Amino acid sequence: DNRISYACETAIGDFCADAYRTVLGADIAVVNGGGIRASIERGNLTFNDLYAVFPFNNIACLSKISGHELLRAMEVAVSWLPEGDGSFLQVSGMRFDVNLSIPSPVMFGLDGLFVALGEGPRRVANLQIFDFQSATYKDVEPDKTYLVASYNYLLKDLGAAGMFRYTELLNDNLGQDVEILVSYIENFLDGVIPQSYSAPSNRINIKH
Repeated sequence: DNRISYACETAIGDFCADAYRTVLGADIAVVNGGGIRASIERGNLTFNDLYAVFPFNNIACLSKISGHELLRAMEVAVSWLPEGDGSFLQVSGMRFDVNLSIPSPVMFGLDGLFVALGEGPRRVANLQIFDFQSATYKDVEPDKTYLVASYNYLLKDLGAAGMFRYTELLNDNLGQDVEILVSYIENFLDGVIPQSYSAPSNRINIKH
């Protein structure tokens, strides 16, 4: 319960989130740090190695989310920082800054679920979505709808304080989480995880 994926972007988090976004054909993808339970070491890779990363048998899901709701969800995801929490999100298809000098505006109910954002400044800034047609990042549009890929814990079961409770679930049965990793490696990476995944990709810039 003291994993680096609980408090900052990690290489394994980038890999897992990229797998979801790519395999499911989404605009963005999110994987909570608490759902990642192992790293992948250099060398030959087995199914059990991937199962150690995703041992919870979550089911892949696809939802629609507005830019406005995405901004709110990101505020929830960083609300526990600088303390680590399994609800911290590893992301794909987006990047953003986090300013920890700003107190979190997130309000929770007695049940621990996200309720609303209070007045005042936000921790998350410069949230941008990667546009694959132009191969550039563009500012998130609050009124635009994006496809987000993840698994049932986040998109269906109100996990991670219910930060994605306002998404529109499109499909909740797109395969087991470990199968997403297998498909990504076999069908999109030609069976080899590239060297680019040896370090984080600077998607989340945390300022203290």
